[in-house]
Amino acid sequence: MIKTFQSTLAICVLLAGCNSKTNQPSASQTPSGSSTAPSGQDAATQKKALVRFAQTIPGNQRMDLWFGDMKVFSNVAYKDVTPYVEVPAERHEFRLEPSGDNQTTSPATNSEGLTAGGHYTIVAEKKTGKMAVTLDALNDDLNPPTNGKAKMRVINAAVGLGKIDVVGPDGKIFGGIGDDSSTSYKEIAPTQGVLEIRRSDKKVDALRVNATLQPGRLYTIFIVGGAGARLEAIPVTDQLTPPASVGG
Repeated sequence: MIKTFQSTLAICVLLAGCNSKTNQPSASQTPSGSSTAPSGQDAATQKKALVRFAQTIPGNQRMDLWFGDMKVFSNVAYKDVTPYVEVPAERHEFRLEPSGDNQTTSPATNSEGLTAGGHYTIVAEKKTGKMAVTLDALNDDLNPPTNGKAKMRVINAAVGLGKIDVVGPDGKIFGGIGDDSSTSYKEIAPTQGVLEIRRSDKKVDALRVNATLQPGRLYTIFIVGGAGARLEAIPVTDQLTPPASVGG
């Protein structure tokens, strides 16, 4: 399970809690393109959960992700974040496999029980200072923010970066995000400008990100790189959309 830097977040990151079912479909935007997913309530009626995969391990190796005996994602490149897909709302082992590799030992596994109608992001990342990689599971609470607000969270998946702070045009948003850690979603005022990703111990910018944060939308920013790869921010935007009208 992915580590958190806020004690109040620990319960929410557990897959059993804090993942209420959405009552509207969702639309997502990643650097690879846009996608849509059914509402949590619709997925729950089919006893399904909604899962996407973020591949943040630096290098050229593409990865497959399995859930039990089901290959959920294939040939996912570094920095890719997939669309949501429906999987059985059951307990199985997530298993990471290098694409095209028939080895019997997976580089990373994580046994999780998924709640019907829940949204989840599974993150593959390299452990700092080690050859090992991990699979970490995040709850995606896609319920919209308060009127006029945006929601944002940050995932520090960079290898060897250490703790980071995130500072926006109006001041610090998050502080002390450790290696292999995620913040919770935080409601913030909509803004346009530079987000500064700073090393907490040095107060020096490691990365500057141009961002436009709009009301009603949810933003996940993956900080990736290290281990010879340049530091980058991978933004993902989610929002609920109106249900399709009957008859079209």
